[in-house]
Amino acid sequence: MSQRAFIGASCAVGISSVSEHRVLVRLLGADHGELGSEPFHELESRFAQGAPLDVFFDLYSAQGATMDVVGSWALWLRRHRDQLGQVSMLTGSVFVRLSAKTVQGFAQMGDKLRLFADPEKFTDALTS
Repeated sequence: MSQRAFIGASCAVGISSVSEHRVLVRLLGADHGELGSEPFHELESRFAQGAPLDVFFDLYSAQGATMDVVGSWALWLRRHRDQLGQVSMLTGSVFVRLSAKTVQGFAQMGDKLRLFADPEKFTDALTS
């Protein structure tokens, strides 16, 4: 399983392969943008020809992100929506859920982007 970690002053992002076309992105802490574009480049390196990439965001333990960071993720998802399969986000706090809903609206991915509040259902989707 391929894994990468990005550590900032206020957050950490881990990206790991679940299968050939499925990755898990886990955010811990509060993302203020100090990681720059590195997590985006890591995900882009996992795009394969002819097969969409399913991305699962575990934001359950995240404390939040700045609006700039939320906007950057929304734009990245929108820009790459043709290379993405299912995008799933597990949220914990109300603030993180509102941020995820903002991303959902801006990314314009329709039913390709799902929000989860229940960790068990998220894990079931991740492993199915």
